Amino acid sequence: MVHKDNRYYKLIVNTFLFALGNLGSKFLVFILMPLYTNALTTTEYGISELVITGTNLLIPFVSVSIQDATLRYTLDKNNKSGEVLKNTILILAVGSIVTCVLYPIMGLYEAIDGWTKYLMVLTVVYMVRNALSIYLKAVGKTKFFAIDSILYTLLLMISNILLLSVAKMGLRGYFNAIIISTVGSIILLCLFGDICGSCKNSHINKKLLKDMVFYSLPMILNSVSWWIINSSDKVMIVYFGSASASGIYSVASKIPSILTTLTSIFNQAWIISSVSEFDTTRDGNFYSRIFAVFNCMLVMVASGIILIIKPFMQIYVGSSFAESWQYVPLLLLGSIFQSYAAFFGAIYTSAKKNISIMLTTIIAAAINIIFNATLIPVVGIQGAVIATAIAYFVVFVFRMIDSQKYIQFNVHVGRVLVSMLGLTGQCILMITLDSMLRYVTSVVCFLLLFTINRKAIILFFNMFKRNRRADKP
Repeated sequence: MVHKDNRYYKLIVNTFLFALGNLGSKFLVFILMPLYTNALTTTEYGISELVITGTNLLIPFVSVSIQDATLRYTLDKNNKSGEVLKNTILILAVGSIVTCVLYPIMGLYEAIDGWTKYLMVLTVVYMVRNALSIYLKAVGKTKFFAIDSILYTLLLMISNILLLSVAKMGLRGYFNAIIISTVGSIILLCLFGDICGSCKNSHINKKLLKDMVFYSLPMILNSVSWWIINSSDKVMIVYFGSASASGIYSVASKIPSILTTLTSIFNQAWIISSVSEFDTTRDGNFYSRIFAVFNCMLVMVASGIILIIKPFMQIYVGSSFAESWQYVPLLLLGSIFQSYAAFFGAIYTSAKKNISIMLTTIIAAAINIIFNATLIPVVGIQGAVIATAIAYFVVFVFRMIDSQKYIQFNVHVGRVLVSMLGLTGQCILMITLDSMLRYVTSVVCFLLLFTINRKAIILFFNMFKRNRRADKP
């Protein structure tokens, strides 16, 4: 049998398995958007996003971001995975109690008055499911992870249809559907993922617990900083504008989530490959080739979405959300910078330099707040879009330069820069031009970007073909 490069093969296989597990649940939000935008008012949808936003803010604090330590320490061959899991569950149990204690304080936020019980419950179930899923991926049970995610997706879809379309429960139905599907997934993970068996045969390792907590503590500020970059826009739009404007912004941000969904799937596999490569050969060529292909796919997918975004949004969302299309192009640009930052963040994770991850994100969060406060009062929703793109760009550039201290590889800065300039031009032309001219210029930009990245496209297919040939006897 022809020898195959296991690094590329493993990355491709893991990406495929994580795609099976993630695409359904991630794209379900995209598929159900017409249901949400017709069953909920712009104000109700804005409130739902604020509750989810609050959940994402609370989880790092009450869980001390233990899921980050769960991933890194489970991947470390010197640790017993069962002990890592049991330590994680101990932290989650304490975090759940703390969440319940904080319930009266949650009610002080008037914008979600009457919905704080959902904030509390969602915080608990989200952090538990997330940590258990990460553990299964780290121990190599990617197939079961994929199965669980598919079942979760089906349960979420059925619950949404029944509670929103049939029972007409409105916002309560929206939240209850999420809770039902998440709890169902947790039960499946515990019963069939051997979670209970792994805990039963292990004990609390106090030294390991201390190491895990110290590793994850800086990640609290990192998660909060990402929350500021990702979600403070909605809060500040409500402050300077209205919940309705926040709802429009939230709908617009769902389209770039297609791109971030694809890159998050890849990054789940990439972190595992990066850790493995860092602990063994530290081959810079490996990182260079992967980034070249990664950059190419991001740019071409984003350009394709921008090309069709206006007519698509006019038939995709309810009429009261139709204007949201004009915010999508620059949000896509920001999503690319976010994806770059995540790629280089995997190198920090591999080197266990989590403080560097934290510091870069804190800087970007501060920039995001400053630009939000400056731009939103002047240009409204588009100001939040621009602020987010700038913040992501700062994280990307800093990590790209700083990560070279741990792994030196060629980033092809010139190709990335020209691609970003071409994509930015396409965004501006799509937003500012009228009628057919916007589509003609957008097609020209798409073809230009394809030409610039043609070598990376060829590299991707060569990598894929090489692994396919290696599988044949």
